[in-house]
Amino acid sequence: INRPRDSATLKELIISGEWATTSGSTPQPFLVYDNRPDSDSRVIAFANEQNLRLLARSDMWMMDGNFAMAPPKFMKLMFHKTHDNYEELFKAVLDKCRVYFLYQDPSTVILDFEQAIHQTITAVLGTEVICHGCFYHLTQASWRKIQEFGLVTIYKDSENVKLFCGLVESLALLPLEDIPAGIDYLKNAHYRWHGTLPHILRPDLRDR
Repeated sequence: INRPRDSATLKELIISGEWATTSGSTPQPFLVYDNRPDSDSRVIAFANEQNLRLLARSDMWMMDGNFAMAPPKFMKLMFHKTHDNYEELFKAVLDKCRVYFLYQDPSTVILDFEQAIHQTITAVLGTEVICHGCFYHLTQASWRKIQEFGLVTIYKDSENVKLFCGLVESLALLPLEDIPAGIDYLKNAHYRWHGTLPHILRPDLRDR
């Protein structure tokens, strides 16, 4: 493959010719959107017609970013992750779908807990779309908090601490009506393990 060298800057990144289409004997357009190298916040989107048709038929959308696949200067093929950037990206994809007379109407979107993209989904797709946080991203956020509070060692050494943190995360798996009972269970576990839980994990749950 005659792959071009990696661009030193975003302004040098030009996507054209064979790099803007799919491969194979009958290349199809693949570059959906590029707000061009002179943009202060570069946004690039790739999809072929079949991808867009599948998207339009899907009632549930699942969104995630594989940072290992993104080029060095991009986050999810976006230079920034703000509400304006996400709105630009979503509208670009929707506009491309309309070229093929496709209209998306998802009822549910599963994604991480980034506030900017939640706001964008509501603004672009409508308030009736339900956003569900991804459990994987919840556990990742919990682990970052454990690291932030300096609890990594005790988390690894204490089964009680490890179990308590897991129980807090598991509240997300309960039906809404069962969450108060789940909190009561955590409160009882908190009192049982009070001597082994770090102070930071001893919240006042009496009025929850």
